[in-house]
Amino acid sequence: IYDNKKNVWMHPPRQYTFKILQLNPFPFYQLDKSIKNWAWHLEIGGAYLDPRWVKTKDNIKVRYEYERQNDETIKTTFGNIKCNVSNAIGLSQSENFSMKTGLKSYYHPDYGFVRLEYINIDNSKIVIQLVEVN
Repeated sequence: IYDNKKNVWMHPPRQYTFKILQLNPFPFYQLDKSIKNWAWHLEIGGAYLDPRWVKTKDNIKVRYEYERQNDETIKTTFGNIKCNVSNAIGLSQSENFSMKTGLKSYYHPDYGFVRLEYINIDNSKIVIQLVEVN
C-alpha cells in the first residue's frame, strides 16, 4: 500500500483465485477532491497472463481510468460509514487482444479501502470487504 498526502494506492491480491485481478484497475484514490479523473497504465506479461483469460503471449498494455463519484454511505459489520467512491475501468486493445475490466472502490480516510467491487475480464465479479477493525 502506498499512502501519502496525495493519494492511496494498493496492489490487489493476485494469487490463486485472485490471479484474475491482475488485469483489473488497482485500488487508487486521489485525496485531492478537486481531481475528478485520473489515469495510469501498466504493461503486463509473463506469468501474470493466464491462458484462461488471455490467449496472447505478447505483453499487454492496460490503461486504467478513474472517475470520482458521489460519496456513499455503506453498511459494514462495524457500522454505517460514509465513503469516498470512485469507478475505474481497465482497457487494453491490440491486434491480438482486447479487454475491459472494472472496479468500484469505497475509500474511508480512517479505514482505507473498505469495499472493492471488481468486474473481471470474464464478467465474473469479486467483492472484497473489510469486516473487522481493531
